[in-house]
Amino acid sequence: MRSVFTSRRTFMQAAAATSAVIGLPALARTHAAAATAQLPSILNNGTYPIGVFFPPPLAETTDARYAQLAECGITFVEGGTGGNDVYNLAPNQVLLPVCERHGILALVNDERIGHFPTEPQDQWPSLMQQALHDYLPYPAFAGFHGADEPPTSSYPGIAATFSLMRQLAPTKLNQVNLFGNPFAGPTYPQYLQTYIDQTDPSFLSFDRYMLLDPAQSTPAQQQTIEAEYLTGWAIVRNAALAIGVPTWMYVQAVAHSVGTTHYRAPSLADLSWQVNTAMAYGCTGIQYFTYWTPPPYGAAMIDKNGDPTDTWDFARQVNTQHVAPVGRELLGLTSESVAHFGEASLPSGVVGFTGNDWIITAAGSPVIISIFSRAGHANERWLFVANRSYADAANTTLTLSSSVLAAQVFDEPARTYRASAGPHGTIAVTLTPGGANLYRLHIRS
Repeated sequence: MRSVFTSRRTFMQAAAATSAVIGLPALARTHAAAATAQLPSILNNGTYPIGVFFPPPLAETTDARYAQLAECGITFVEGGTGGNDVYNLAPNQVLLPVCERHGILALVNDERIGHFPTEPQDQWPSLMQQALHDYLPYPAFAGFHGADEPPTSSYPGIAATFSLMRQLAPTKLNQVNLFGNPFAGPTYPQYLQTYIDQTDPSFLSFDRYMLLDPAQSTPAQQQTIEAEYLTGWAIVRNAALAIGVPTWMYVQAVAHSVGTTHYRAPSLADLSWQVNTAMAYGCTGIQYFTYWTPPPYGAAMIDKNGDPTDTWDFARQVNTQHVAPVGRELLGLTSESVAHFGEASLPSGVVGFTGNDWIITAAGSPVIISIFSRAGHANERWLFVANRSYADAANTTLTLSSSVLAAQVFDEPARTYRASAGPHGTIAVTLTPGGANLYRLHIRS
């Protein structure tokens, strides 16, 4: 997410002051070990994670508010910071029982975890043990909401928290979020690789907001930022596949400005497009930025008066009708390929569609064509087709190879697969603006 909250940035800068000189030879772990280690339960509990940053403030941490969150399809909240007072032990002890009553998990914010680099290294295990002692009795505790867009100088402390969590509470997550391709160049892969090499993460999370206010930006600027977002996803996907970890992304859900760049409040199609482009690239968890409206921002999902906005209703529709059922199908699958069809000019690093073992040709509207597989299911592939546009509907025909015996489309309301439309040997794909369909392909032995 954007690091615009003073307390969060100050907090991280203080941590960075000493972490650069701390070495962690005793806490090192190889990427091979990471690939086979037990995943935190929030990444592997059979539910597609749908989270929110900037939850209701402490005074609004009530059953009514968390019933409202559950109605919106939210499965977890991230602890407050930077103007939100739901952080540290006492507020979290209010938060966690309310979450439990409504089937929502919490990644709590606790300064004891973030302050690791300012404390002597030999005290880190006891600090972690004490924090876990305080939170593990709560069933809704899923882990900690850790660093956001951290500087490289804080990586030793982050590596320590990851290692200690794996040792002391392997089913809990320490959530760290990264920049999402802000560099628009060859340095972004190295940025990710440095983070991976120095921290050995259990997953990768990033933010990159791309929905600009058309009244305050040029078409060229909008196209450039959107392209950077898709380039970033291609890079993140490759990095995550190389070390066998899941990926999460923040979804833009609030109008705000960063310097001279102005972002709009999203439409239903905007939210769908963000989620579906992410899923096309193998994303296994989304986080909305933001839920409650931060003081300097435009209305988010819940406005400054505590009232649901159109964005809340859009998110409810996307989450409950699409993300939850389709995401559940995608969990446990491995991304085999992602290709863009029908674009006159491809973003850097993005692959153009030229056919694959299962889909030999495409015709019609621009779409993203993704193939997924599951270990032990050699005779099946999953096809995810996402509309490349959040402004226009898509009608695309895909021609199947002779290796595909049958194709079924996932019926989201029914939560089951049915025969797909189209003449024999083809799939007729019809998508709303920003929409996507999931198909299951039966493959010849």
